[in-house]
Amino acid sequence: MNCKNVLLYEYLSGTLTPEEAGKTGDHLDECDECREKFRIMLALDNPRMIDRESRFQRILKTSMRARMAVAGFVLAILVPVLYSYFLLTGVPGKTANLASAEPYPAVLLDTRNSSPEAGISTGLLLYREGKFREALAELKKYEKNSDAMFFAGISMYMLNDPAKALEQLNRVKNISGKWSLPADWYRAQCLLKLGKTDEALAILKTISESKNHYQQDALELLRKINNQ
Repeated sequence: MNCKNVLLYEYLSGTLTPEEAGKTGDHLDECDECREKFRIMLALDNPRMIDRESRFQRILKTSMRARMAVAGFVLAILVPVLYSYFLLTGVPGKTANLASAEPYPAVLLDTRNSSPEAGISTGLLLYREGKFREALAELKKYEKNSDAMFFAGISMYMLNDPAKALEQLNRVKNISGKWSLPADWYRAQCLLKLGKTDEALAILKTISESKNHYQQDALELLRKINNQ
């Protein structure tokens, strides 16, 4: 992707297609100049980002001893939690690490404006800001609205709860043609995280066999899974 063709404003506003957003994100990973422009746009769009960045820089300047102490404390908490989790759920397969770490990239303005319940827009705005826990709390209030149901499911996925996300996205697929394809994509990601590779493969194969936004992503993911 050429720097002249990068649609940073559209990427920030969430109006790109999933394919376009993915290509833009890849370009930002590789291009220092565009990444700096986007960082400035983020700061201007949300001044709190500046404060977050300054706090992050201060953390990086702390002593190695302090960071090691923090790391030890975190590990002391996480190890028993993870141990208990794997005892209950089993260790996911090798393909779990191939599941997407990206949320659905676009909360479209027309989606928000078309929602009959004004409160849904609050949840979608929180989702767009990456505040998935807060977004989920708002969106769960509108259990019969397909927009709210879909983004609640993705919020669960981003909060690393693939089992609940899968259950939610299964409901979305059964009631909404609008969200059927992206629901399928994230259902496959949930299944990969849960170690249910065969079920994920079946969904990805279906996605890859027709023209759609996720076709190439599905083909690439199938290739990676088969090469594991």
